[in-house]
Amino acid sequence: EEEIGVPVGFEVPLVLAIIKLGDVMTLISRVINCGRGELNEGDKVRFVSFPVESFPAEFGRETIEIERYYFAFEPVK
Repeated sequence: EEEIGVPVGFEVPLVLAIIKLGDVMTLISRVINCGRGELNEGDKVRFVSFPVESFPAEFGRETIEIERYYFAFEPVK
């Protein structure tokens, strides 16, 4: 099965879920350390951040690797 549109540095499959943050907010976010079909409505998840591939940025004649981090949620086990 081929994945298209996956950002550089992200593993596949991309699992997305509707995350309810209490009565405050609902958002769609990536869930990591979880395969397709492993989450059920009402399962608890926690916020995590992780590094992704760095990004080269040019400043004048100098190229600097910019460290990047991304956030997601993962199942609470």
